Amino acid sequence: MMKRLVCVLLVICGGFSAFADDEEMELYTYLYNNAVNPVDKLGVLRLILDSEPSGAGQFYADALKQLVETEMNLQSATERDSADELARLLCYHSGEEKITSAAGDIWRTNEVFTNPLVKA
Repeated sequence: MMKRLVCVLLVICGGFSAFADDEEMELYTYLYNNAVNPVDKLGVLRLILDSEPSGAGQFYADALKQLVETEMNLQSATERDSADELARLLCYHSGEEKITSAAGDIWRTNEVFTNPLVKA
């Protein structure tokens, strides 16, 4: 009887943990999508990378797709550097998570970005 109770409690706690990760990713996705410029988006991405939530792989792929499809009007060197770093991080983490749907967008970063570090 005690084993059943412990097993039920572990399953319940695991369920709450998975739900919390989904909720956390929803919050990060909302923050990222409402960020105005690449500097802000990079800040949100760094928060995500620091917290290491499960299920972030699809977020990386979606954010990369948005980045390569959106025509950016980068007005300062800081914005250009942030966009370059954003592209590098999103490509790297999409690959780490083995998100195959991001392969085309990873390839397109080579066309969209001129920075040799992004192309590498």
